[in-house]
Amino acid sequence: MIIGTREACAIYKERSTYAHVYSCIYYPGQGFSRSRKESHMNVQEGLGEVRRRLVENKAQPESIKVVDAILQRASLPAASGASATSLLQLVRMLMRTPVAASKPSVYNDFVRIEADLEVQAEEIRTIREEEDRRPIPKTKKYYKDIKKKGEK
Repeated sequence: MIIGTREACAIYKERSTYAHVYSCIYYPGQGFSRSRKESHMNVQEGLGEVRRRLVENKAQPESIKVVDAILQRASLPAASGASATSLLQLVRMLMRTPVAASKPSVYNDFVRIEADLEVQAEEIRTIREEEDRRPIPKTKKYYKDIKKKGEK
């Protein structure tokens, strides 16, 4: 399934928690332009999303307590500038906490979220590759330049 640029831009903007997202700009007469850029997410927002996913998955209360404890630390003024590359990075950091290492049920809750995020990342990567493979239509100016070169 090949998704047009407009639809792909909507998907990329929806899932802005990933490291590489596209910024989509509409140019009148030329359509959408896409460019890849690096983005970082706020740790508090990311932890809130991880917590929401844990609640959705009916995770162990200890897993939610781990996220709440780190969320509380992240809300301190000293950590206000903290950022992460992706939700996947945050979940992997949570998997390395002492509580997750000592309790397999907590670790398994984080593994489930990690697996979900990897599937989503793969979907976005596939859409991005399909979009990159699509040829970008040439502008009217391109054909005018070719015509001028042919006349010379």
